[in-house]
Amino acid sequence: MAVDFHRPYIDALQRKSKALGLTQQITALLGDMGKFQFQPQTFDVIWSEGAIYNIGFKAGLTMWKPLLKKGGYVAVTEVAWIGSDVPDKLKAFWNSAYPHTGYRGQSCRSSSRRVSAGRVFHTSGIRMVGLLPSN
Repeated sequence: MAVDFHRPYIDALQRKSKALGLTQQITALLGDMGKFQFQPQTFDVIWSEGAIYNIGFKAGLTMWKPLLKKGGYVAVTEVAWIGSDVPDKLKAFWNSAYPHTGYRGQSCRSSSRRVSAGRVFHTSGIRMVGLLPSN
């Protein structure tokens, strides 16, 4: 199951899955990931590639937890600061464009960012298995 609100992405996925003979394994839906209409415990894995910020990191995890089967996983990728030498102009852009990322001048490698991420997962009822980059 793939959900996106941008029609060209859904169309591209449908073309690619057809070319690879995977139309029976992949269902592409045009929609809002914040308004899933799926039954509880539907998914083994929910994967969000750089998009959870649209509904808020904690809100997304909280919303998706009931949709996971017992022992299921949520995998997310998100904007992250790798270093601490980010120019002020870029910081201002990302803070304006993606306010839910919670950048407060911390690298994603900082221990405070790791503790913060772990807390968000924990309060959402999801156990954090790992956080990359790990060094």
